[in-house]
Amino acid sequence: PIYIVTSINSINEIQGTIMSPNPATTQLNIAVDEGLLGAQLNIYNITGTLVLQSAIKNSQSVINCSYFPTGVYIAEIKLHHAVQRVKWVTM
Repeated sequence: PIYIVTSINSINEIQGTIMSPNPATTQLNIAVDEGLLGAQLNIYNITGTLVLQSAIKNSQSVINCSYFPTGVYIAEIKLHHAVQRVKWVTM
């Protein structure tokens, strides 16, 4: 299946993707639908610099964000031609 984002439900939940907690301090938990396995995860800081790139291999993942400087980040999930983005904060 191909997922196309047509709306944002909330800051943490976007069409089959849940990221928590927001704000995060030491880790970011990512839960995705099975259809998003194999998708590319990119995390950018607010200036647009890529700070982390990884493939989503499990429906439940944990990102260690304890080494990220405090600030606003954009997590981008890409699968084929679909793209999902969510803004989150580290403290």
